[in-house]
Amino acid sequence: MERGYKIATRLGNKKDLCMFLALHMENSPMCVSPSEKFNKTGIVVCESDKIHKVVAMSCSRENLHAVQHVVLNVPCSLSNCTVYLSRKPCSTCTTFLIQGSVSSVYYWPMSPELKGEDSAVEEDLKQVDQMFLRSNISSSVFLPITDSDTVFKISSRIKIYKCTECSSHYAEAVPKDMEKNSSLLNMQGHIRICAEQMKNSLCCLDCLLHCPHGKFEKKEKIDVEKMHTHALQLCYLLAARSDDPDRGVGCVLYSQNGYFFGAGYNGYPIGAIFANLPCAGRDVKKESGTAKGPVLIHAEANALLFRSRKKIEENDVLYCTKPPCSECQNYIQFVGIKKIVSVQESSQSSSNQQDSTGSLKSNFEYYQWKPQYAECSASPLSKQTENSEKRDGEETERKNDKGPPSRLPNKEDLCIFLALHMENSPNCQEPRCKYVGNKQKNSNILKFFKTGIVICEANKPKRIITMDCSTEDLHAVPKALLRFPNALRCCEVYLSSNALHQLCKTFDSSSNFSSVLLA
Repeated sequence: MERGYKIATRLGNKKDLCMFLALHMENSPMCVSPSEKFNKTGIVVCESDKIHKVVAMSCSRENLHAVQHVVLNVPCSLSNCTVYLSRKPCSTCTTFLIQGSVSSVYYWPMSPELKGEDSAVEEDLKQVDQMFLRSNISSSVFLPITDSDTVFKISSRIKIYKCTECSSHYAEAVPKDMEKNSSLLNMQGHIRICAEQMKNSLCCLDCLLHCPHGKFEKKEKIDVEKMHTHALQLCYLLAARSDDPDRGVGCVLYSQNGYFFGAGYNGYPIGAIFANLPCAGRDVKKESGTAKGPVLIHAEANALLFRSRKKIEENDVLYCTKPPCSECQNYIQFVGIKKIVSVQESSQSSSNQQDSTGSLKSNFEYYQWKPQYAECSASPLSKQTENSEKRDGEETERKNDKGPPSRLPNKEDLCIFLALHMENSPNCQEPRCKYVGNKQKNSNILKFFKTGIVICEANKPKRIITMDCSTEDLHAVPKALLRFPNALRCCEVYLSSNALHQLCKTFDSSSNFSSVLLA
């Protein structure tokens, strides 16, 4: 019997996903700079094994740096993890990363977390590098390498839509002072190539983010609704890694302490080799041995299975790009989650989906977000995308194996994007200034940029441990490490900026990270 199958286009590397997530966490409405001397930062922490499970995602908030916020919340979960940051961490955050025993750190190559005079920043940067070196933690700049054709196919499969109000927020964010940044990050001679790759990566990130314009059926405070919308966009980024041949779905778990402690997307079981399991699409006749349904794991189930915190708190929230099915609702109810936020399905959805929505409203505190494109009959992309998706589905059915699904080539790319997004979180703030010498004379004032951070395990599947950002009181690195003080050994750290401050370096050295990558 010949078995038909559909090739699922997805991000080929989970590192790409993690960096995208970190970048988006920096844009979270929660992300606030810790003080005037620091940039706000996004962070994603993953385990370093094959799965690369997301341990935590967060950003600078509550006067803490992104790293500090994560480490303090999940102190025992960062050991041997990989961290993705939207900026290179300051020395304070570095010390937290070292104390957390992460294995590696990746960061986006823009302005580091620390602000201030060039000489002071450069000196602190050297200390950060030395701390990572002495602690055997690898740290480096990370830029996702993804082509636009692949991203366009992914956006169609996971149902990404844009309205006429959407703007290319990230694509316009390539730093103008690339020469200065390249000098601080030891990238002299690679300015042009780096700028081109940054622009390409940011354009891909823009394409993978769903339209943020819409409304909720149940009204909440504006700040809360902004947080919901940002979290749903994170879910769409995660869906870009799904290998479901029909539709990618993403899911995250959010703690009311201010960080994400679980992330997942739908797909085949761990270790499954492409085409050795049923992989026909939903429209293909379900002959014996071809139906994909029984072997696929839903995004909600993966998020719950791979969560970094076992105990579910009273106000924890589950976010998903589509309403959970009745079976996943049983899982969610069993672990104790009471609040769910998802995207409204189209009016053409099946009766089973409509029934599951009814049970969601009766069994959970359920919030449904209606994208703006659904309100407008002349949506520029919705109908066109649906038709192209149907044609693509017909064209991708094959009877002979053409190879694995197309997706982001590296998980590091995802992590650095996540770190960058964490820096843009509404909670991400610049850490307070530090005075060197006589404070009254305001001599040698060290200012810090806000920073995003992502930490994940260094070994495959590189589980994300946490995502966080700097706040007014704490840098991103120490914030993450204080949440996970004993869980970061040998992990990888991704930062949206360089960790320049001496305190961040000290934390990094004590945490025994394997590597630190800067955006």
